[in-house]
Amino acid sequence: MHGDHGPVQDSFPPFYDNFYKAWEPTYKALGLGPTGDPKGGLAIGAYTTLLTIEPQNASRSYAATAYYKPNAKRPKIKVLTGALATRITFQPYTQPLVATGLAFRVEGKSYTATAKREVVLCAGAFQSPQLLELSGVGRASLLESKGVEVLYENSNVGENLQDHILVPLGFEAAPGEATLESLRNEMVLGQALAMYTVNHTGPLATGSVSTNSYVSYAQILDALGKGRWDWRATLLIYTLPTSRCLLHPLSASVKVHNRLSDSILISSSFAYIPQIPSSPTQQSTQSSKL
Repeated sequence: MHGDHGPVQDSFPPFYDNFYKAWEPTYKALGLGPTGDPKGGLAIGAYTTLLTIEPQNASRSYAATAYYKPNAKRPKIKVLTGALATRITFQPYTQPLVATGLAFRVEGKSYTATAKREVVLCAGAFQSPQLLELSGVGRASLLESKGVEVLYENSNVGENLQDHILVPLGFEAAPGEATLESLRNEMVLGQALAMYTVNHTGPLATGSVSTNSYVSYAQILDALGKGRWDWRATLLIYTLPTSRCLLHPLSASVKVHNRLSDSILISSSFAYIPQIPSSPTQQSTQSSKL
């Protein structure tokens, strides 16, 4: 994951507000800092993430600017917008299956594109398996119940999707602390736009989220056991106990207003909690690995 070349650029944003600056030190003080190099793919804890931002001018770096724009004038490239892929086509009566092209609809008409070399399926985590199933690849009982001819049975296609639980919490920021919510104010937005236009910095030069916290159940239990923080006096890990208070004192209910002058901080953390095993021995072993 430590790539050093490629068309899509990634970098740390050139602008951090007080909340971002307090993020990592706060988690470390609570015993929930990163357990390794986050860019190595194995770390849990809180850390600042790289964003797909061109470091020279703080502009967005993504598929259109990195792949399409430099090659848009090549005669063999044709991009169709508003097209819907309906199925992958295969060579008939061959095993193993060999993809030959793609059937799609655009502007109410159906077409088939035939590939000379290969078909690359990159429709995302949801639509890639859906397209395979529509093409006859998947669990046979499901395809047959939908009237789809089974070309290749693979019971894993379209199954076993696992996603993390996300619980975002909103807090009223302390007076004088600006958040991205402040950009709803026309004067603040104008100042931010001027900073970005002239110096490529300011709040518009960063993404909406550049901090992550992937916290394991074992990490939380360990921090609690060492007395790093008091669960009763602290609402999870969101109070940011730094040298100066960034949030209003928390109470049982947090007030959220709609006035443009108010700043709201949205804090998100992901807690990985192990499934309950069948025996206490398994539970102890499983928790220690997280």
